[in-house]
Amino acid sequence: MKVNDFKDKFEMQVGVFFDDTRSTSFSFPAITPGARTVTDYTVRHVDARFVLPFYVGSYVPVRHAELTITAPRGVVIGCKTFHAENTLVTYTREEKAAR
Repeated sequence: MKVNDFKDKFEMQVGVFFDDTRSTSFSFPAITPGARTVTDYTVRHVDARFVLPFYVGSYVPVRHAELTITAPRGVVIGCKTFHAENTLVTYTREEKAAR
């Protein structure tokens, strides 16, 4: 079953200037014990200086997590992992021919 009810809001913190951070929350309908959920979404960043971190896991067990970054040739992209010792987290880079 697809999720159709999304709640979008600004994340405001006391003592922090307005930083335009937004969050979207949702609940999977009709979840039962042992159910499998899939979350797939796209985020487009107009200014790469403000790319958010990618968290591989959270309080929900994760079988597969993947982050794909598409950028013009010449843009240098790197990867830093934190607290990922003894995990299967990997970084791969692929350059495709220009279209």
